[in-house]
Amino acid sequence: MENEVGIWIDHKSAILVFLGAKEERIMRINSNISSPLLTGGSKDVKPTDELDRRFKDHIGKYFYEVISNIRKCESILIMGPGEAKLELKKRLENEKLQNHIIGVENADKMTEPQLITTVIQYFAK
Repeated sequence: MENEVGIWIDHKSAILVFLGAKEERIMRINSNISSPLLTGGSKDVKPTDELDRRFKDHIGKYFYEVISNIRKCESILIMGPGEAKLELKKRLENEKLQNHIIGVENADKMTEPQLITTVIQYFAK
């Protein structure tokens, strides 16, 4: 069973690295959020309540999918460049999984091999 997971997340995608006894398993989850939802529309269009509602609905489904895939993990490392990592942490706390979070780290975009190495090294400490 995979008890440890490292997650790199932003609002566009999440890469989950599950550490097993013999090997790592990677899962990618895309949010499928379109650019207007991420940016609040084009430069000429101001954000509206409708865009805000659609973004919240979409991002809620995205985080739900991430959480449903890591719910059984005992140790969770969250990484990412922006707000998404903190939003995920808050949602995990709301799901009563705060005791499983072992770290929240700032991290720029990484290749999958870099991410795997980072997660392995973090859990080896």
